[in-house]
Amino acid sequence: MSQASAAVPVVSVLTTAFNRANHVGAAIESVLASSFANLELIVVDDASADDTFDIARFHAAADDRVRVFKNDRNLGDYVNRNRAAALARGRYLKYLDSDDHLYPYALEYLVALMDAHPSAGYALSQKELLDRPHPLVLSPRAAYLINFFHANLFGRAPNSAFIRTEAFRQVGGFSGKRHVGDHELWLTLSRHYPLLTTPPALAWDRTHAGQEKSLNREMKQAMHLAIQRDALAHPDCPLTPEERRMALENVLHAYGIRVLKTAFRHGDLHSALTLQSHLQLPWHVLLKAPFRAPHRPPIPQSLV
Repeated sequence: MSQASAAVPVVSVLTTAFNRANHVGAAIESVLASSFANLELIVVDDASADDTFDIARFHAAADDRVRVFKNDRNLGDYVNRNRAAALARGRYLKYLDSDDHLYPYALEYLVALMDAHPSAGYALSQKELLDRPHPLVLSPRAAYLINFFHANLFGRAPNSAFIRTEAFRQVGGFSGKRHVGDHELWLTLSRHYPLLTTPPALAWDRTHAGQEKSLNREMKQAMHLAIQRDALAHPDCPLTPEERRMALENVLHAYGIRVLKTAFRHGDLHSALTLQSHLQLPWHVLLKAPFRAPHRPPIPQSLV
């Protein structure tokens, strides 16, 4: 029995898995090698048909910080992420996909950072913003202004996040939407809580052919557009009505440029038309896209 497991853990690392026998063992070992020992690792097998569950149980037998569960039926990605979070005992949640690798310094750094900024509901790792070093504490308004007018702040995978458990549960966790649940949750959390930015390179994201993110590109883009529309129309959106209008124009402009690049730069008219159909972009948006610049209102210094 590890000493860290005797007390309530500070961090709950959440690993959801489906048919990941080739990778889940390495993911578990990367968590257990963390320099921050006061953790639990919750592995929830989503009714795998391979040896994923048995491999996770093997590690649980050797280190009781590992807790392993198996669903009776396949719940799907984001519903299973919610189930893992419901089992968590830590005050922070750290998702690590079952085919990825957590760097040993990541949790120690993230816990210290979040403890030092108690107002932040969650953290996202990414490149530098606004020509300033990390960390930045972004109010809801600042986060929305940056995301919709300056940089893609919320287009980050679950591995990029470190979430205060109370905040996650307060907003209800993931909605369950496939493909875009992470993007949607960051938009939701940032309506209610400040966001803390952190540097990248806290986890390694493995790329391979069996990942769901490699599927249904056009449909996923349409879903990302839909959740951004919904976020801008939400009553609690922290932007002014005029800023919401300009933000939506920016979003439509960006997708219009994407359609045109697919058609003309990459010479793939079929994919461009498919994308345009999924996005349901009006033709006047496409025709105007090359001739208008996106809105770039300044971000007041007081908001950052």
